[in-house]
Amino acid sequence: MNKWWRYANFAIHPTQTNLLVTLREDHTYDPDGTHSDRVVNTICVVDTSRPDDNPTTIIQGAGFYATPVLNPSGNKIGWQAWNLPYMPWEAGLVYVADVAVDSGSLKLTSEKVLVNGDPKHGTSSATFPKWITDTTLTYITDAYNQFQNPYIYNTETKDSTAILKKDQDFAELAWYLGYYPYAILGGGKYGAFTAFQDGRNILYIIDFTASSAPVQIAPFDYTVAQHVRTVTEDTFVFTASQAAAPGGVIEGTVSPDKSSVTFKVLKASADPSPLTNYISTPEPERLPASGGCSTYVVYYPPYNPDYSGTSITEKPPYILNVHGGPTGLEPQALNWTKMFYTSPGFGW
Repeated sequence: MNKWWRYANFAIHPTQTNLLVTLREDHTYDPDGTHSDRVVNTICVVDTSRPDDNPTTIIQGAGFYATPVLNPSGNKIGWQAWNLPYMPWEAGLVYVADVAVDSGSLKLTSEKVLVNGDPKHGTSSATFPKWITDTTLTYITDAYNQFQNPYIYNTETKDSTAILKKDQDFAELAWYLGYYPYAILGGGKYGAFTAFQDGRNILYIIDFTASSAPVQIAPFDYTVAQHVRTVTEDTFVFTASQAAAPGGVIEGTVSPDKSSVTFKVLKASADPSPLTNYISTPEPERLPASGGCSTYVVYYPPYNPDYSGTSITEKPPYILNVHGGPTGLEPQALNWTKMFYTSPGFGW
């Protein structure tokens, strides 16, 4: 392998499991890391049974790539691409194409088809593609209501239909590789989808085969849920944080009637703390701002079970923290720095 080649975001071919589809950053012409415009990004195929062979490039031409995905039969591929000056959440493009195994690798056997996204004006984006069946692909887009909603694309009709239309985002912005916000379950009959509400994650179970309303799972104690992955037909895993306890790697098992999910901690991110009684829990609020706008905040009130305020009229001191923006948010995950201040009487 070439030392200037860097790989990420792998997809194993479902029938030829020695074939690994991967993103590749080629830094041959940027060896010292000072000329990012010379880096070449492609999607290529590695034959793991022949590690000395060079990978085969199958998709190229865009500035950046993410999320190559193969359908269950391995004869179609989907992926995301975008180009400067846009970011992936501004003008991310989801494509599909036919592929076939050829001479120990894969090759495209059709022209690529644009599923969704605005390649010219950056007015909409499509991200996080994943196959449901051999001919249907899920993805997330803000093309229709400015919220990141889930859609299904049919490769035979070349039409997209909404899985759900809500004024909620069903994905965080695609800053990183691998932050999948949903898992396909039941052999493609339904899915577990995270969404955002009041600045934290919630969870829906959505049946693709029925017109019934999605089931919001409650309680759902995980304020941050990321890297959602399918395990079996009715189980999925994700990484999680909580507001008042450690997070970790969590397994969810969907009930047969799809009305509830049982959660199990596979690996906790930390041991339980003896200071649990001193945790101030977050309260999301919307405050009025100038021009008829709103400011959204996460409020941690002063809290200590051993003490109370000196006067009912005295207002506690507050610490104002502004998260990185404009595309970030403040996660409602347990943060002991905040508790250090809220326990002696500060609000955060």
